[in-house]
Amino acid sequence: MTFIKHRLICLVLFLLAYQTSEAQSITGKVTDEAGNPVTGASIRDELQPTNGAISDSLGRFSLDVTDDLPHDLIIRFVGYKELTFVAKASDKVYQVKLLEIQGIQKAEVTVTAELSAHYMDRVSVQQTEVISQKELRRAACCNLSESFETNASVDVNFPDALTGARQIRLLGLDGIYTQILSENEPSLRGLQSVYGMGTVPAPWLESVQISKGTGSVVNGYESMAGSINLEYKAPPKNEELLVNGYTDLMAREELNIIKTKMLSPSWGTSLMLHANDNFLKMDRNRDGFMDVPLSRQLSLRNAWSGQLKRGWETKFSVELMHQKKEGGQFRHIENDSLSPLYLVQNEINRAEFQAKLGKEFESKPWRSIGTQYAGTVYSQNSLYGPSNYSGKQYSGYFNGIYQTRIKNDHHVVVSGLSFLVDRYIESAQLKGYDTIGKRTELVPGAFSEYRFNWKKKLFGDIGFRIDDHNLFG
Repeated sequence: MTFIKHRLICLVLFLLAYQTSEAQSITGKVTDEAGNPVTGASIRDELQPTNGAISDSLGRFSLDVTDDLPHDLIIRFVGYKELTFVAKASDKVYQVKLLEIQGIQKAEVTVTAELSAHYMDRVSVQQTEVISQKELRRAACCNLSESFETNASVDVNFPDALTGARQIRLLGLDGIYTQILSENEPSLRGLQSVYGMGTVPAPWLESVQISKGTGSVVNGYESMAGSINLEYKAPPKNEELLVNGYTDLMAREELNIIKTKMLSPSWGTSLMLHANDNFLKMDRNRDGFMDVPLSRQLSLRNAWSGQLKRGWETKFSVELMHQKKEGGQFRHIENDSLSPLYLVQNEINRAEFQAKLGKEFESKPWRSIGTQYAGTVYSQNSLYGPSNYSGKQYSGYFNGIYQTRIKNDHHVVVSGLSFLVDRYIESAQLKGYDTIGKRTELVPGAFSEYRFNWKKKLFGDIGFRIDDHNLFG
């Protein structure tokens, strides 16, 4: 084992040394005469036409080179004069200004494309499957747990028919070993893990990313079997107005309304409303138990995103949810009216706040800082026949992230600090005995991760994190 570890360490050091000595990059930003970024400009090396790059939405580009010699770069974009300038690999960010060709009549062309229903992210080191809106729309109704019924990566099953809760399994392990992320922030955890995925409306989601195996150290230590990241619809990509309704013969009714408003070119907001109701008592096999629990849910989400001064960007949201379910026996036979009923009732209330604040330095676009915040208040009151259960959870989360590179874009380092706090208050009445449990969990942590790629063909992550739990060490 010592010999194998020695060989692996040597291999990593060799790749790092090779990349550091060979791979370099020329970075810059393309703008027009007014200083506005030019997106989609083509940058090519005159001596190596196959070596090129495309400017992104902020006009930035990065061109890989293997030496420190000057290179003649040609920049082209429709409607602008071709520009050639000399640059070489360094930490300098070149500012390139294109001149508009006069006398050209312009017309706007909109090109749209739709991704596959689900696909594998080939750039990610982890085995990540992306489920797009096209796959989510295959089910006319549905919450998140029901959407996985058409996906082979996640197993969905009913632990029991009385409560109507769906549980997932990833890599053969129960759902509690899978980390649920909401826009890369931990969510639906603790007491919420049982019913949480059944409360997320699928029409609210932009996409879902499923990663199998141990996840990135940046997101925490809870992804033992894998992670499921939920990306919500947000401005400006969201529809201006979406109304989605559903009903079926089992008396299930759903309504989703999404309204998006761009308040300015840099600020937008989305308001999402979800309501569902299953009001019909059904007992087709005549056993006295409802086949499907009665349920009612109302959810409201308000999300904001915008750009602040000096390159700062922010995104935050508030979500409120109320759900009530009732299952078990009901009387449909007259001579059975004197016997006690076995009822299952469950009422859930949740309020959640999430926020992100980050900055990407314009002069050094490979360097960025960001912070994540989240707070949740969750309460659950349940009745299982003669037994009662009540649980409350108060959670807070902070994550600070700093990202930079080592000499070029092929070596990226991400480091930061995190802090997680959970307060649980639970009580249960079982066979006449009352039990009450209270605990507070405090988990500060630190992490660092090194990411590398070799000629955009070999990718790797090496990361570590350390957390100190006040109860479990």
